[in-house]
Amino acid sequence: MPQVLVRDSVLQTLKGWNYEKSKNINIASKSRASSFSVVGWLVGIFDQATVQIWHVVQNSPFTNPTYDDIEQVLSKDIGYYASALPGPHIQLLGPIYISHTTFKVGTASKDNISSVLENAQSLFNLKTFTMYSLEEESFYIKDTSSNLWVASDFSCLSESCVEREWYYFYAECKLPRVFSGTKKERHSIEPYCQRLWETFESRMQFSFLAGEFKLLSQCQDVECEQLAKSSGFSPVVQSSVVDIRVLENYIQQICVLCRCCVDSKERAIQGVTVAYEKQDNCELEPCILQVCCLLQPHDRLELLIQSLRDQLYKQFKYLFIIQEEELQLAWKIWKPTGLVFPIMGLLPYPNENGIESHERMRRKHHEAFLLDYLFPYFRFSVSLFSWKEKQQMDNKHLLDVHRSISLKKKPVSCQNEIQSMVKGSYEYFHYMQDGIQDKGWGCAYRSLQTIISWFRLQGYTDRSIPNHREIQEMLVEMGDKETSFIASKQWIGATEVCYILQHYLGVESKILFVSSGAQMDNYARQIIQHFEHECTPVMIGGGVLAYTLLGIQYNESTGKVQYLILDPHYTGEDNVRVIIQKNWCGWKDSSIFQKDSFYNLCMPLRPKNVI
Repeated sequence: MPQVLVRDSVLQTLKGWNYEKSKNINIASKSRASSFSVVGWLVGIFDQATVQIWHVVQNSPFTNPTYDDIEQVLSKDIGYYASALPGPHIQLLGPIYISHTTFKVGTASKDNISSVLENAQSLFNLKTFTMYSLEEESFYIKDTSSNLWVASDFSCLSESCVEREWYYFYAECKLPRVFSGTKKERHSIEPYCQRLWETFESRMQFSFLAGEFKLLSQCQDVECEQLAKSSGFSPVVQSSVVDIRVLENYIQQICVLCRCCVDSKERAIQGVTVAYEKQDNCELEPCILQVCCLLQPHDRLELLIQSLRDQLYKQFKYLFIIQEEELQLAWKIWKPTGLVFPIMGLLPYPNENGIESHERMRRKHHEAFLLDYLFPYFRFSVSLFSWKEKQQMDNKHLLDVHRSISLKKKPVSCQNEIQSMVKGSYEYFHYMQDGIQDKGWGCAYRSLQTIISWFRLQGYTDRSIPNHREIQEMLVEMGDKETSFIASKQWIGATEVCYILQHYLGVESKILFVSSGAQMDNYARQIIQHFEHECTPVMIGGGVLAYTLLGIQYNESTGKVQYLILDPHYTGEDNVRVIIQKNWCGWKDSSIFQKDSFYNLCMPLRPKNVI
């Protein structure tokens, strides 16, 4: 039998789960004569010799253990995670359960759980490899020779196990609504989905978008590593520290090509081009499927093709399982900080005003994946490639410039050195952008725009980036400035930046007053605390210049402090290489601050518990 290997963090999570609380949540399942309740799932990798448990998740966002019977719980959970996890390697390994009867270890009694599981698994062609009993604190593996579930010893898996090379592939498919949303009885879902999908799949092919156009079926014996070398893309190693914006630089888009019959008319669907179904003279949103596959260097493209087909079909079928007729749901891809891999999830479309109001469902996504509330991870505005979609409407600005230098050019580290930096993404705003001649007076406006972009890209707001005149008009509206301030070239400072953030975004800020530039290093610990707890960029105003602060590095032994500065005074082209080489974004010491000038730091406070 394969060996069970478990990450330390997973063991700590399982030990921390409260058995009594979990049992109370599942009273309904117990009252329906079910012999067990499933309260979560093991996620990881199965490779014949080992079962590696990397994560645990709770019941899916569309599962209600209080009202669903055990068959519904299993089908909704299995269907969701089979559709949400980025196969083919990372998969659902088995349930975390609570027994309502006493089972003898190693006997056929545990097959009661297995038989119920098999019914739900058959819908999604899924197998489980292990189980975990909360009350017994034991892992079980199925003995293939006896076909029984038996207790299994386990070994601890180092946290570094997740640091391996992955090649990321992504595909999106938009189907007309005729393919989804039709309410069916549960027993007829499987054949109905199968017929519809076979119609679509028979016309489906995949092509690689990078470099020369080529169908994947023409090179299915090629390994991922070979493809990467010929096409110039790289694997991701430390996936746990990669967020969604960084991932966009690595992920390879696969184009879905097909022809599909809709309303008796043959129409082409290529990539993201789709024929919409019209109903009552109202054009409906399409059914959006988005899948992500993680492959290892020696995996062949044949595996990628099969995985893409399987995941698209599972997402398609799951829409029928949940049967949310009132909501138009779309699959999107997110990469919450700390998760080793990206995940797919279902959310309703934003409302007419573009503001998402489905907080309850997003909160369930946080709960399902045991995520913190540091950021609103599950909004359309923070999903894969959403930033590029926004750029189609907005002027293009560089994203996260500091990522090109923070690891390569940071000062030599030592044992007593603390480094704390902005978390999340932002856009770089500087002099002379967007057709505005603001050299000599607009640096604080640009720093403010960079800060507002941070709140947009983290999903806290959908409001656009205000230009200089709009900022001036708001300050006049608030009574802070006279009417003559509008269309002028007058400076603003940290105080005005705080006013705008509160007025425009409802974001509160803290002002840190520094009596002189020579004293700036004395406030290093306060700045470190800001980046650790609030995560936001900081605007520094004083003397005749304003800067955007992205990070700080403090040596406790020597007292030396360095500041990661994003300089809004840059006037050149948006070229990252030039910006880094000329140190417009880079580590600097306190000599950049004038010793005889005071400084105010606008330190925006991140909204708490925003989903």
